[in-house]
Amino acid sequence: RRLVDKYDFSKMTEEELQAMKVQRLRGLVKETTRELVAKAQIRIGDTYAEQGKVAEAIEAYSLVSERYPQEIVLVEESYERMADLVFRERGVDEGVRVLREAMEVVDDPAFRARAQLRIAKSLYDAGRYPEAVEEYQVYMKAYGEVAREVGFALDDATFMVAEGYRHMAEEDTSAAEGLYLEATSHYRGLLSSYPSSPRAPDALYGLGLSYYGLGLPDSASSCFSRVLELYPSAPVAPYALMWHARLKFEGGDYEGAVDSYLRLLREYPGHELSDRAYKNLGLCYRKLGMTEEAIRAFRNVPLPPPSGPRFRPRPATCSLPRGGSRTPRGSSTSTGP
Repeated sequence: RRLVDKYDFSKMTEEELQAMKVQRLRGLVKETTRELVAKAQIRIGDTYAEQGKVAEAIEAYSLVSERYPQEIVLVEESYERMADLVFRERGVDEGVRVLREAMEVVDDPAFRARAQLRIAKSLYDAGRYPEAVEEYQVYMKAYGEVAREVGFALDDATFMVAEGYRHMAEEDTSAAEGLYLEATSHYRGLLSSYPSSPRAPDALYGLGLSYYGLGLPDSASSCFSRVLELYPSAPVAPYALMWHARLKFEGGDYEGAVDSYLRLLREYPGHELSDRAYKNLGLCYRKLGMTEEAIRAFRNVPLPPPSGPRFRPRPATCSLPRGGSRTPRGSSTSTGP
């Protein structure tokens, strides 16, 4: 704080400020005095933040842009730290307000793009999908030229818009059809415009989910099959295979569903879907009248932890009645992935 209080750069002439900059450019000094003081001001904000003094930290960070506007990099850093603090302590709306203020102060397109992207992502993560979709669309229109520079290209943004519409459809059943159609339009647009995008497997999977939401199981199954054909190593591939099996089950093709569940267990051993695949495999076998195979499948499903107080049953309660049969555990009718 002593360093900050010692210097008042508002009283320096433009020539004096320019001389400081020239010294830096010539390599005569590593940092100008103004840079050192601006960094000290940021450190004051950091100290208040560490102490839980949010208002004081915000005020300290704000002084960087007010007193040292020429130090663009440090102004950006102060706003980023202020936003981190406000999002953490005061929530999404206040954090968004800080970022919008920063975008008005800082002219750098890349910084403004990152701020816009963070606004969109924060709203998306908060489940505020209509607002998030709007902000991602602003990002695409306003910052397309610097999108790759900031590490979030237009195909990434298109994917997030599609995902937002799909989540909106899942939450608003009264408007689901129109929202699913919007989602499919953006998924297809991504796959058409950016066929080599790293987002392509996820977009194809999302397209399948959207078709399923529209009541088009054949189109959905086709999408899941294409994921498996084109991107068998993608993280989303096992989930596509799970859905492929589910659609076969729902269509009455139990043998086809068995093949798909066995394929999942064979090609993706130890995957988090394995337990559910074994359970659904047992259901398929039961539909086919293959009792022994069903029992073997169900035995691979871990027992759920006891929900009540533990007790040791008497021996008589552990045996089945003569001639009885045990109902397999986990014989739920759910076939969802």
